[in-house]
Amino acid sequence: MRRSLLLSLLLPFGFATCGFAPQKPYSECVADPESYLALPIEDFDQGVQPVAGGPRKVWGWREIAKQQDCYTAVAILMSQWRERHGAALTPQQQSFMAFHEGQLRAGGGDYSSAIPLIEEGRYTFSSPAGEAYLDAIVAFLRSDHDALIAARERLLAVPEPANWAELQRKFKEQAGQDMKWPLNIEATDTLVRCFGKDYPVMGEC
Repeated sequence: MRRSLLLSLLLPFGFATCGFAPQKPYSECVADPESYLALPIEDFDQGVQPVAGGPRKVWGWREIAKQQDCYTAVAILMSQWRERHGAALTPQQQSFMAFHEGQLRAGGGDYSSAIPLIEEGRYTFSSPAGEAYLDAIVAFLRSDHDALIAARERLLAVPEPANWAELQRKFKEQAGQDMKWPLNIEATDTLVRCFGKDYPVMGEC
């Protein structure tokens, strides 16, 4: 798995259901759209860097998503970016960007739009662990607790790859943090913990 994809796989990130905060207008969240729309995928989507002794530095869409009540605005920005750059993206990149847009739509409370975008991520999350993770997200968005728990159990049953220690070492170097097997188990556990609450884009509920 390439560095950028592995890094993003592990970095958390109908109309709104009750409990969602109103989303801010696009122009209030994205003051200069062109500065983001012009970015290559490496900077627009993979903008994250460990900072010694402090929090990770982020740029691209992630820096806007950190602003309060801007998930829907970032989803719109990502849709615009995908429209502009889509022809130059690989199928895997197209799938992954759709997945991220789906997460942001969900963060803004638009689950009906989020689910098909999340489903587009199956090209990227084609491994048993990836499939289980996507199933867990969809189950959360559909308020299906039994399916969420079943997806988590499938994820836990996936055997650790032979080169896991080396992947852990490289990820530590690149992201400045540890990762656990199976991939995305922490994000899945967050979905279980936050079930019945707003979709936890940044791992919080």
